[in-house]
Amino acid sequence: MHFAATDWAAANLFAEGVPADRVAVTGNTGIDAVLYVRDRLEQGNCTAWIGLSSTPPASSSWSPLTAARVLEKDLSISARARAPG
Repeated sequence: MHFAATDWAAANLFAEGVPADRVAVTGNTGIDAVLYVRDRLEQGNCTAWIGLSSTPPASSSWSPLTAARVLEKDLSISARARAPG
């Protein structure tokens, strides 16, 4: 079974000879999640939904954080870019 995020991705599978009964278009869950949170923000109720008060605490210990996973491939490319000569 092949799971394609879009109709375009499914069409590529068909072009490669994958039978239609072996392909399911699932949508893009990452985009779906972003749109879901966007809608919550526009409604003004995202902070309650994720368990935060509507105003951050006065303490400096509270900060929003964005984190990303660094891939080994990315590290080796960065190291080569900084290497002399």
